[in-house]
Amino acid sequence: MALTPGTRIGAYEVLALLGAGGMGEVYRARDATLNRDVALKVLSASLTHDSNRTARLRREAQVLAALNHPHIGGIYGLEDADGITALVLELVEGPTLADRIAQGAVPLDEALSIARQITDALEAAHEQGIVHRDLKPANIKLRPDGTVKVLDFGLAKAVEPASSSPDAAHVPTITAMEPSLVGAIFGTPAYMSPEQAAGKSVDKRTDIWAFGVVLLEMLTGARVFTGESVTHMLAAVLRAEPDWSTLPPDTPATIRRLLRRCLEKDRKRRLDSAAAVRLELEEAQAPPAAADAPTPARRPIAPVVLASMAAGALLATLVVWAVTRPSPPAAPSSTRFTITPPAALFLQPSLQAGARDFAVAPDGSFLVYRAGSQGQLAVRWFDRLDVSPIAGVTGAAMPFVSPDSQWIGFVEDDLTLKKVAVSGGAPVTLARLPVWPRGASWVDAATIIIGTNSQTTGLLRVPAGGGDPVVLTTPDRSRGEEGHVLPSALPGGRAMLFTVGAAAAKDLVDTPFEEWNGEVSPDGRFLAYQSDESGEIEIYVRPFPAVATARWLVSSGGGTRPVWTRGGRELIYLDAKRCVAAVAIDTAGAGFRAGPPTTLVRTAYAAPGPWRTYDVSPDGQRFLVMKQDRTPQDATPPGFVVVQHWLDELRRLAPSK
Repeated sequence: MALTPGTRIGAYEVLALLGAGGMGEVYRARDATLNRDVALKVLSASLTHDSNRTARLRREAQVLAALNHPHIGGIYGLEDADGITALVLELVEGPTLADRIAQGAVPLDEALSIARQITDALEAAHEQGIVHRDLKPANIKLRPDGTVKVLDFGLAKAVEPASSSPDAAHVPTITAMEPSLVGAIFGTPAYMSPEQAAGKSVDKRTDIWAFGVVLLEMLTGARVFTGESVTHMLAAVLRAEPDWSTLPPDTPATIRRLLRRCLEKDRKRRLDSAAAVRLELEEAQAPPAAADAPTPARRPIAPVVLASMAAGALLATLVVWAVTRPSPPAAPSSTRFTITPPAALFLQPSLQAGARDFAVAPDGSFLVYRAGSQGQLAVRWFDRLDVSPIAGVTGAAMPFVSPDSQWIGFVEDDLTLKKVAVSGGAPVTLARLPVWPRGASWVDAATIIIGTNSQTTGLLRVPAGGGDPVVLTTPDRSRGEEGHVLPSALPGGRAMLFTVGAAAAKDLVDTPFEEWNGEVSPDGRFLAYQSDESGEIEIYVRPFPAVATARWLVSSGGGTRPVWTRGGRELIYLDAKRCVAAVAIDTAGAGFRAGPPTTLVRTAYAAPGPWRTYDVSPDGQRFLVMKQDRTPQDATPPGFVVVQHWLDELRRLAPSK
């Protein structure tokens, strides 16, 4: 029976079940002594009195205790309490490599970075005489900071019957009942070496085989050895060759050679150490060397060139130093992971114009967002799995974080600006704002900058310790400015980046009507906008940039939020039912003609406030839209996708100059 949250094992309080297998369960627990979260691995209740299983768990503890390496999940101790034996392990956050591969093939640079860290872990283990024997993507964790951790060294699990399920690659690790049995099979079928699958003795070359399978699966995003059952899979390992054609065409020859040398079925021909694999990886990751210059024919050396030779020797020394000096560490690759809040603390947008409903701490340690139906603030620390509400805060919106990541600022529904400590406590009132803010930036320990969309105030400065707001900037109405919004302090806090809001369309045309969402056609000749001049909001088009009285009614029965397709041949908008509609446009010559509206998508989409909440792809065939507000019947609350080191990804995608 699984342990329930709140159960104590010595100094550790069980928080949640993380996973289970044939051997036992793994729990998230809190170390009350050192105030940190750990992972507890305990034997299943049915195996508690099995001396062999208990001895195996203790052997695993001894194996892990001998391995102290940054790429190997560590052990903190072995706990015996109330008849329960538990390994106290390092809690490694982040997805497994199996989760990452399930999303598709891993780009070469990222795959080689992961492979290098796995190799370092294997090399450290092999130096201690330890063979993993069960290396697979599910036993490799990818931390959010890019660090790779290899888990389950020395793991032994109970024998499992052969599976007849189609996905036999996911069967648990197979082990013998006794390690001393001749012909025993240890490992996971899809990653076993041929000698392992045949029940022969294994050595560190078994880990090299498994590493080759893992690297090949990273690069292809597909299983290497498959079968309808364990028997079929073992047969594939023993007889079949990997499908090398599945490798991306641009895979370097050095990596192809490395994979073939790792996946030699005859272990005498296989790479024999993790150190050898590491050297191959280093060669693959090294920049291409310049081609050697042809060697000229040897001629007698005249005395007049001796001085030049001396200078040349010095130059050669400098060049060798430059080539052999250690290269700087590679920039971390971008990583992604998801955060799904619990049902009671779902992401709840405030639907206020310009409101940002979440913020990331400057030190990258947590995410804070507006949660639940009461407008709470919830914190999700990136090194934990749970979400914690901040007590005493309701009706909050637009959270932002202080530079030291110790305080969270927010605005209440009555336009009161407050702050609350991340560690908890009573909220502190800072100021009463004259208008609803449009973004905020906590510049330093003394200053908070608030953006507004007011015609008379732009940016407001508020003392971080509390005080009256002071107008910092004023929109220039002569240039069509309306509000200064979304402020962001530049490094050093000596300058501020912000967005200048444009005046409403009723000003780009001087009429007494409410007119919004002006969109200029791709050829720059026409302006589409929404207006209530007929008593109902409709879509109109008029010449641009010259202001003229000529205008054309485009929608029928109501329309808002127009957007042109890239070629300007269609105008897309939301009709009165908030469904996506389109009108064919003909601007041949100097004229303008609009066809009848056609409903493209008969589904209502959310339209909070007056702004546009959808967009159309360049080819006009796909739409990105904001769905209707979630309902209580939704089974899965909305969550977050976190992308780390995203600038590195942009650099890779940017065209070379």
